[in-house]
Amino acid sequence: MNPTQVLRWIQRLCLLQILSLGAGESGPLTYEVIDESVRITSCDPAVTRVDIPASIESLPVTQVGRSAFSHRVELGTVSLPETLLAIEDYAFYGCRQLETISLPAGVETIGRFAFTMCSSMNSITVDSLNEFYAAREGLLYTSDLRRLIHVPQHKDLDDLMLPETLVFIGDSAFWQCPNLTSITLPDSVREIGIGAFGQCASLASVTLGPHLETIGDGAFMSCTSLGEIDMPQTVTTLGYAAFAECSSLVSVSLPQGIKIIHGDTFRGCEKLIAIQLPDTLEHIGDNAFYACHELASLRLPAGLTTLGEYAFADCFKLTSLRLPSGVTQIGDYAFYNTIQLESLGIPDAFHARGEARRLGVETIYPWAFHLPATGKGNDPRIKLAPVIMVQGHEGALKTIEIADNPDGPWKFWMTVSATQEGVAITDLAEPSAKRFYRVVD
Repeated sequence: MNPTQVLRWIQRLCLLQILSLGAGESGPLTYEVIDESVRITSCDPAVTRVDIPASIESLPVTQVGRSAFSHRVELGTVSLPETLLAIEDYAFYGCRQLETISLPAGVETIGRFAFTMCSSMNSITVDSLNEFYAAREGLLYTSDLRRLIHVPQHKDLDDLMLPETLVFIGDSAFWQCPNLTSITLPDSVREIGIGAFGQCASLASVTLGPHLETIGDGAFMSCTSLGEIDMPQTVTTLGYAAFAECSSLVSVSLPQGIKIIHGDTFRGCEKLIAIQLPDTLEHIGDNAFYACHELASLRLPAGLTTLGEYAFADCFKLTSLRLPSGVTQIGDYAFYNTIQLESLGIPDAFHARGEARRLGVETIYPWAFHLPATGKGNDPRIKLAPVIMVQGHEGALKTIEIADNPDGPWKFWMTVSATQEGVAITDLAEPSAKRFYRVVD
């Protein structure tokens, strides 16, 4: 065997050794080898206790991988080795029997939602030598106490006091904490993360700090006991579904500076009676006010340009709405099932039966369609007399029927001789009546 063949043989041998360490099992654990260290990737679903070893195949165990123990509902105890450096996203997500966890000194990184939905967890401890994380009263923070990482779901939170150094409430930090009834955020808090207080069903009172700037996606989603929220004027960002399904929310005042109400922001706030929108608002997203059953009136700011799909769908008590003249885009079924809508001020570009059908308000076309307010002389109580276009072959007789309800019963009103260009018939005798019209052969 020549030197070149020897070298290739050694390379193959080394490769085989590396491959043999690429993945494997150690007791109930599954692992993989990365950069001369071991990442735990999975675990036997039936296991109730796990002691993660410090090494496997003579290599240090440094990572608990993404979702490695996710939904291990029988897992009650976990022991982490001193070699551990990282706990990745969703690592222990949904471990319902896990009551406590102790983080060793070496942990440098904890991923998003790592301990979310651990419904029995009541405390987290951190080795005092850890330079990156700290525990205070069983809550997990970064070591500088500027970021709250996780609040154990089962912890008693009656006397909770957050540190004055706190700047960021982390993603899902308080997610589904059933014992949280009220909270006052320190003045130092600038941002509330994704789902931070989501599904806290008992949360009835929230006091936001005067320097808060961002409320993240789903931050208060499904806080079904929350009746009102007072936002400081410093808030400029309101995330998707931030208050979705807050079924007890009655009133909201949004601060000046907010330009976008994202999709689903107030979806399902079925008791929302009043909301004050800022003059800076430009965009209302899809489903933003979907199923706000009690919302009867709303003033849209002059700078609004776009309205998303189903934005006001199922707003059963909405009786009138006037869109500013600068609106250039309205999503499909924006007003679907607004069953009491009697007056819709809408830019001229949307004045067509096809548009009325697309927006979900064909039943009020054309009698309740009018141009948005542009100055003097615009009285929202005035409804336009309906105009019915009768088209067909020259001289063909068409019958116009009327009804008080779009489902009938219908009755004869008049017969009209059609033209190809169309004959416009206006019901000047009943300019204020809410009547429906249809043309039949």
